[in-house]
Amino acid sequence: MELSERQLSLVSLITNNKNATISTIKNGLGDISIPTINRELAYLVRESIIEKNGCPLSYRSVTPLDYKKAMILFYEQNNIAAYKKLFMEQYAFAVENYF
Repeated sequence: MELSERQLSLVSLITNNKNATISTIKNGLGDISIPTINRELAYLVRESIIEKNGCPLSYRSVTPLDYKKAMILFYEQNNIAAYKKLFMEQYAFAVENYF
């Protein structure tokens, strides 16, 4: 399944902005509601967009507490920085361990 234009824009915004918040993402995407952004982010996480690009993504080396902290920070403060850090660390972990 290919990503929609909105999903590609979302991935690009997050990739290019180290401390992206929901507000930053909303401003970058234009007239899109925050629930829609949350739904798109959840889809990208659920579908492991990195896996579609050839690298399996696993969160097995992340402690449950770190994962929960990142999710709470995202949903309570609209800050994706902690989750983005986990995501990038897990991508590097996957590359080192699977390739």
